[in-house]
Amino acid sequence: MDLYQLKNFYTLCINENYTIAAQKLLISQSAVSHSIKKLEESLQKKLIDKTQKGFHLTREGMILYEHCKKINASIEKASEDLQNLQPGQLEITVGATLEFGSTVLVKQLASFNQEFKYGKIHLELSNHLLPSLLRDEVDMIIDCKLHHHKDLNMIPLFREEYVVICTPYYKKINNIITPSNLDRCYLLSMDKDGNWWHRFYYALKEEKRPTLKKLIQINHIRGIINGTIASMGVGLVPKYTIIDELNSKKIIQLFPEIKLSEDYFSIYIKKEKKSLRKFRQVVKHLKRCSI
Repeated sequence: MDLYQLKNFYTLCINENYTIAAQKLLISQSAVSHSIKKLEESLQKKLIDKTQKGFHLTREGMILYEHCKKINASIEKASEDLQNLQPGQLEITVGATLEFGSTVLVKQLASFNQEFKYGKIHLELSNHLLPSLLRDEVDMIIDCKLHHHKDLNMIPLFREEYVVICTPYYKKINNIITPSNLDRCYLLSMDKDGNWWHRFYYALKEEKRPTLKKLIQINHIRGIINGTIASMGVGLVPKYTIIDELNSKKIIQLFPEIKLSEDYFSIYIKKEKKSLRKFRQVVKHLKRCSI
């Protein structure tokens, strides 16, 4: 058993696929298979359960994988300690959702990159963040989705407030005064079934709820905002995404007295990485951010 074999085994475990592991390791798939076979022979234990469909570890494989996580964290810590002797060498990749990352986080990280003497921060934008974190493709993620995973730490950041919006023109021509008036309006929604509007729908008393029948699907927040600005209909979006448009009165908030359910943005990071100084610095900076 050597570090080369353990690295190959760990990479295979987090990707659960021989082809992807080979691509990450820059070796052939057969080289990965051979490395795992040699590791099993040296331990005289089966690590991969080939009797089941898909990728599954044996009990022994699970035990070794847990140790590999600690070994990988120790190697990262050693690398950090050595690179701290040479400022500018460290690199961190933060994953974030498309809208939040491009609207808010990029501005926060720009200032941090100027202060971060140890290196630089990269930003990976996606609406499917968890797999990248578990495969070590990013070092941490900031997400409003709740993730329960035994390998992750969650660090709460801030609440995400939602608002109902339209243009002053659209409000006037449709005479929008009460929520029930939305029945004569097009509602811009992330889905065709109206699930996107449920946080508004269930915030109302039953007799005041619109029917949610006139829906137009636009499956991106920025698309809903631009559709609203074009008076295509009424939108429902996170408030932080339209601060400039509200201030310029391109769009207005409808029914501000109605309290909608909120999402919560949190940082997710692997437990073994949380103690590293470079990640502690980033987390400390992000906890000072607000939207």
